[in-house]
Amino acid sequence: MKAKHKKGQSKNKAIWPLLAGAAILAIFGYRYFRPPKETEVLQVTGGTGTVVLALTPASSTLAANATTDLTLTIDAGTGKVSAVQVELAYLAGKCVTPITVTKGDFLTVVLAAPTVTNNKIKFTYAAPPASGGKQGTGTLAKITTGPTTGSCVLSFTNNTLAAAIGAETNALASASDAAINLPGAAVSPSPNPSVSPLPSASPSFQERAIRKAIDKWGPAMVCKHFGVCNE
Repeated sequence: MKAKHKKGQSKNKAIWPLLAGAAILAIFGYRYFRPPKETEVLQVTGGTGTVVLALTPASSTLAANATTDLTLTIDAGTGKVSAVQVELAYLAGKCVTPITVTKGDFLTVVLAAPTVTNNKIKFTYAAPPASGGKQGTGTLAKITTGPTTGSCVLSFTNNTLAAAIGAETNALASASDAAINLPGAAVSPSPNPSVSPLPSASPSFQERAIRKAIDKWGPAMVCKHFGVCNE
């Protein structure tokens, strides 16, 4: 069953130029997708973006109830990444809990601290304001978990988004899942990316983004670097 999504209308087109300097505004300016059902674990691709995310190793074997680190790598391609919002789904009872997330060194600003609730892992990291975005490759995060009674599979949902300088849509090209299997169990196949529609702006997210940016950096910096000023 394909993941459903709900429509959002953009009423503030002027906010998109803020992507050049506003990581927070860019990441939350996207369309909001309804999370997939727990029985559905999907790969995500944006098709026209340049940003590649991957959990490594993609497939590994580990004893029941032991834990290991999965590295979430990022390759910006030809783009300059300003922010990445990650959402991963896993099946209840299949992964060792608590699942922990440790920030990597590629994007250093925490816009949304990691949360693990309702079988979802969520966090948002960004480049510093006025940095011009981040190029190259690196580590976005490390996720620590393991298998319990079966394969622990972490799968990206359609709420995984990437913002890049100059891009007005999701800059994500692909995001590859990972499976931690029990010894002797059938190995989960290496996942192949599936197509994900490109998101459009959601007014509610834009308004929330402005408030978060002001709360985090203050109105003067938001006005100077992001171009959103109180009149």
